[in-house]
Amino acid sequence: MKNNSHHATNVPRILYDPDTAPRNAGSGRRIMAKTATQNLLIVYVRMPEPGQVKTRLAADVGDEAACELYRAFTDAAIARGRAVPDTTLRLDYAPDTAAACAYFAGRYPGAPLAPQLDGGLGARMHASICSGLSAGHTRVCLMGSDIPDMPLRNLHAAFQYLGAHQAVIMPTADGGYCLVGARMPTPEIFDDTRIPWSTPQVLQATVDIAARSRIPLAMAPQWHDVDNAADLAALRLRIRKLPNSDIITPLRRALAQWAP
Repeated sequence: MKNNSHHATNVPRILYDPDTAPRNAGSGRRIMAKTATQNLLIVYVRMPEPGQVKTRLAADVGDEAACELYRAFTDAAIARGRAVPDTTLRLDYAPDTAAACAYFAGRYPGAPLAPQLDGGLGARMHASICSGLSAGHTRVCLMGSDIPDMPLRNLHAAFQYLGAHQAVIMPTADGGYCLVGARMPTPEIFDDTRIPWSTPQVLQATVDIAARSRIPLAMAPQWHDVDNAADLAALRLRIRKLPNSDIITPLRRALAQWAP
């Protein structure tokens, strides 16, 4: 997970649904009704604009290509999330603008939306998870949108771990993680003053904090995010043997067009 903000805030989360709730005349957004679905999967998404997304990847392929690849990764990640049985999918978007809300509401109709808070990455993630718990979900997982080929079995396993553990993380090979979840508020593992976000020490720092705080933390099967050209090459190899589908075929097409 990557940190894109600078100062923390305790402003309460306000949720929105683009299809089922009345409009807020001032913002153009719609308030989301509470749901009783046990599992909630939150995907962190960002308005795809050249120079504003996948900046490390852009250093290898250029701003426009990185933006279009990010759009394809987000499409795939959201399609995966929608396929998890008995799970509600919610998109937490940034920046908190009417334009971003309208974009995600139009591209992913029916998906509940919530703006990300300002502040450090840890504070934002903890607020997102707590808002899901407050809405009545008993297991809440949050993942990034740059893991386009995440197997459904990995997502299912993450929720299963929360049946016996307070929290779960899914490691990546670079020392971070691509998914985190909890079944109760767990602020310790999101402490912006103790976790060096966007470094190879994120995973170990999180594990150490959980151990010192005696938080039962499960480790889901490792998966891969996409941050640079080497990650793109690895993604291409992983999906080479996968059959065509509504998820994989558009992803292959995007890779062929923007990362030939």
